[in-house]
Amino acid sequence: MGRDLRPRAGYPRAMGWRQMTPWGGGLHLRGGVLFLASGRLREEFGEPVAALEWLRAFRSRYCGRKHAQWYCSDLETIWRWLFVADGHTVERLGTRAVPMWSASCQVCAHWGHTHFRDVRSWVSDVSELQDAEEIDTWRQSVALELHELGGSMRGTGSGSGHTLWRETYNHARKWKVGPGDAEHHDWCRRAYYGARTSVHQVGIIARRGHVPGRLARQTRAPVHILPDGLRLWRIDQRSAFPAAMGGRLPWVWSEVEPRWNRDLPNGIVEGLVRVGAPDCLPLRVRGAKRGWRQCWGLPGQRVRGVWTATTLREAERLGCEVEEVTRAVSYRVDYRPLQELTGAVYQRARGLRGPVKDAVKSLSRRLYGRFATSRWRYSWMHIRDYLAGGYKHTPRYQVGRWVYVADPEPTYPATSQPTWAAEITSRVNITLRRVESALRGAGLPVYYSDTDSVLFGAPQGETAPFEVPDDVERRVGPELGQWRVEWSGDWAILLGPKW
Repeated sequence: MGRDLRPRAGYPRAMGWRQMTPWGGGLHLRGGVLFLASGRLREEFGEPVAALEWLRAFRSRYCGRKHAQWYCSDLETIWRWLFVADGHTVERLGTRAVPMWSASCQVCAHWGHTHFRDVRSWVSDVSELQDAEEIDTWRQSVALELHELGGSMRGTGSGSGHTLWRETYNHARKWKVGPGDAEHHDWCRRAYYGARTSVHQVGIIARRGHVPGRLARQTRAPVHILPDGLRLWRIDQRSAFPAAMGGRLPWVWSEVEPRWNRDLPNGIVEGLVRVGAPDCLPLRVRGAKRGWRQCWGLPGQRVRGVWTATTLREAERLGCEVEEVTRAVSYRVDYRPLQELTGAVYQRARGLRGPVKDAVKSLSRRLYGRFATSRWRYSWMHIRDYLAGGYKHTPRYQVGRWVYVADPEPTYPATSQPTWAAEITSRVNITLRRVESALRGAGLPVYYSDTDSVLFGAPQGETAPFEVPDDVERRVGPELGQWRVEWSGDWAILLGPKW
């Protein structure tokens, strides 16, 4: 079976539904969809321009005018090698011949009718999807599960999740981005901060007599001994974001008050807040444009920013005082548009295993990612226009005299819902803070927290896994949104928060 597929060698020889590729994997041609296993790139393929010509020839012969999709396990490596490694590629072929990268997700690129997809847009661990046959089997299994849920498989997990909700579970039939101009949505999105990661102790934390000496010498990390009788535990919330998505969300299309009505559960508020007790909910403040900084709960500190009404109610419960409100919107109508979807997806995923379970279970979370989408998009730009435009952000890539730079679109994507994204994230952060506060209130040390998990020290229980406050113990269980023990051990090393 020949492996020299460069244009001068002619078209790849027909080998039924499978063709060998320079990536050491295989091509699957089934139903007009092309599946590519990336593997390790080989240098025998030649320069990227030759690769582009081969792709062009392959597409014209096998795909015609129909849309074709390429799935692989390492799209970014292939994209860099084929289209960025050679500094003259863009100059020789022009920007239209180079696939366009979709936003900053690193999982999708487009080249005419051909769509390059990365299986990481579906699963977080691709170790079991390194072969073309494995990818093909995984795709068919995911497509079957989506069919059972009432949907169909799209190019990415977020697209499939949004289509499933929009066409099957969205009984209100409203789904496009709410009314208002881009400035209004930018302001609402300032209340969306994403999840947070906190490291309260850096170094090696271990029980007495269980310090990993060799690791401590190699890393020269400080060693912290757990109090006697305690053991390290890491608990994790089952699908934190889907659980929060099942709550009541605002009807953003009408019945909006241009003020903060404290009798209504949902809203966006901008104002000045005086922080209360040290154990207060950490209030974040989004900085200029795309940046943000985090302000911790220092007693007496005044913080100005934009938050959801849910966040401010929790802050007031903990002793904060809202001194001034400069802008606000409140929503009179709220409903549960995502509860049925998140419940169905979670129950469907419980009986699955491996990458198929990961793909199905992540549908709700990736749908939430669609709601949080901004209006920033990446595009090719001549470096002359980039310098003249006064852009403050560093380009993602530079190829010859062209740069790949982020630029705001005039409008938000139709699938974006900044208010929903802000509300969902507020609930996740509040749940995490309440668990941390309950553990600290019982005198248990908390070392690390990340979005939906907490690492802490606690004694081992006689009937339950550990001895923790009732507020935490009631949260442990097998259902959506409940917590579970993910790990327990004698020592751990914390190097810092993840990025």
